[in-house]
Amino acid sequence: MFKFISIILFIFLFTYKANSEVVNEIKVINNDRVSKETILIFSKIQTGKNYSLKDLNTIVEDLYKTDFFSNIILEIKNGTLIIDVRENKIVQEVIFDGIKRKEIVKILKKRISTKDKNPFLENNIRSDVELIKKILKNSGYYFSEIDDKIIENDNNTVNIIFNIKLGEKAYIKTIQFIGEKIYKDRQLRSIIASEEDKFWKFITKKKFINPDLINLDKRLLQKFYL
Repeated sequence: MFKFISIILFIFLFTYKANSEVVNEIKVINNDRVSKETILIFSKIQTGKNYSLKDLNTIVEDLYKTDFFSNIILEIKNGTLIIDVRENKIVQEVIFDGIKRKEIVKILKKRISTKDKNPFLENNIRSDVELIKKILKNSGYYFSEIDDKIIENDNNTVNIIFNIKLGEKAYIKTIQFIGEKIYKDRQLRSIIASEEDKFWKFITKKKFINPDLINLDKRLLQKFYL
């Protein structure tokens, strides 16, 4: 029994030693803008503690979540944890080319993921383009076209340019209700949110073709009939 326990203890200690090591010193390399202190805060690394492979994977995940880095490598050598990072470039400026109205630009800048002075994540550009299209459609610019362009600067930053062709606004000329009807069109028009474009309706935005508003109209009609 004692021999069996000794074997189990040996296996446990060997496995622990092979997969865990005490970190006595922390070294950060290849960081430029992000300080060592900031990296240690986000990674929650402490000297004098044992770190297993699972712990190191958690540290890497936490650092990636900051969006500051495009690549992270951790290595422990003789009690020294080496954190080798490659920083993401910073977005110097987001430019909306083709839009003169500051109100629309302000809305777009607030809604998209890519922002001035934030880390540049290329994967966000495509989703931002789709979001811009949706916002413009909801504002009546149903046929807008958007292209994106990334300009790399000398100081390890980028400018993001969204080239936008707004096109003409799309108005609702007529609203028709077809099929088996019990109620008159006038009553059904009072149920929905969308409105036909009339010369006296110069304030309302409900006269523009808006996919979200049309979906709301469907729900309102369904609720009415139910």
